[in-house]
Amino acid sequence: MPNSQTKTAATTHLAAEYKREIVEKVAVGLSGGVDSAVSLFLLKKKYPDIIAVFSDYFDCLGKPEDDTSCCSPGGLDRARETASFLNVPFYRMDFKEEFRTLVMTPFIESYNRGFTPNPCVWCNSRLRFSMFQDKLKSMGVTLFATGHYASLDGKKLCRARDLSKDQSYFLYAVERERFENVVFPLSGMTKQQVRKIALKENLPAASSVESQDCCILAQKSLKEYLKEKTGLKPGKIIDEKGGVIGEHSGYQNYTVGQGVALGGMNQKLYVSRILPGENKIIAQSREKIYRKDVEFRFNPKVFFASEGEKLRAKLRSTQKPGSCTIEKLDLKSNICKIKFKEPVWAPSPGQSAVIYRGEELCGGGEIIQ
Repeated sequence: MPNSQTKTAATTHLAAEYKREIVEKVAVGLSGGVDSAVSLFLLKKKYPDIIAVFSDYFDCLGKPEDDTSCCSPGGLDRARETASFLNVPFYRMDFKEEFRTLVMTPFIESYNRGFTPNPCVWCNSRLRFSMFQDKLKSMGVTLFATGHYASLDGKKLCRARDLSKDQSYFLYAVERERFENVVFPLSGMTKQQVRKIALKENLPAASSVESQDCCILAQKSLKEYLKEKTGLKPGKIIDEKGGVIGEHSGYQNYTVGQGVALGGMNQKLYVSRILPGENKIIAQSREKIYRKDVEFRFNPKVFFASEGEKLRAKLRSTQKPGSCTIEKLDLKSNICKIKFKEPVWAPSPGQSAVIYRGEELCGGGEIIQ
């Protein structure tokens, strides 16, 4: 039989857990989409002290029915409606200036450098799991939740159960200490299960469309936006030897791996390199766009791999991770070179290379070549 000391310890433990359950104040980042709506629904059943917060990164432009980006008039209205439906206090926080400085300006600068940026990575690491989280903490929030498809093992970031929707790729740059008081309610669920719950509970976001467009564009096409912000200038398309083979509409309109339509050519060519200083694009045949070696610049605070280690990596969010080896890890320049076992398609400067050890995301960075 357990002695009195064991009973006391067990009682103390249960009391501590009960107290934690009662005093926990939870905030759910509510975008107006079905994922964050179901996250709010699930957590409300467990935590009585809960709020919903919409982070306003810029003036939501366009028509109310525009729902293809994560910040739209329809999304804001539906987020407010969802909170009201679930009888949860709703807040709208203004981060317009921070978003402009930390995401929108670098977005344009990246294209002007001939890179293809990954603004969702910046938004997560520089705003959502940084300033936004700090603001919530100042309000007394002790647990922060989002509708991301990712999972946590302590502070370790791992892939979600639904690999077709896994979003750990976009979270690689978040410092792991930020995950100490974070929960991803959808980590063990599939999108189909989430949608089923939303329909069963008649949540306002149950039939919302999947967010796909880059929110920065504000209902414009990327080409329209870049023309407005960069002043696109036509230039030359050249082959690998420097011979002119065509013209482009502005190098910012192109990314490595993009097909180039050239009249009179017998085979289709693809962008292999962008030369912003010369306003030129190099185009080559498809087989020359594949690479085994990829270099990226990393942040040591979010990098947990070693030189020589055999891991897996992917260069796009929807790509299946491929086997690779960390060939070089320069801790002075913070540049990592990985070699894939099999050639991968079109590593694009500005995009993210993300590496995994099993299911754990153990590092990543911005591709430089």
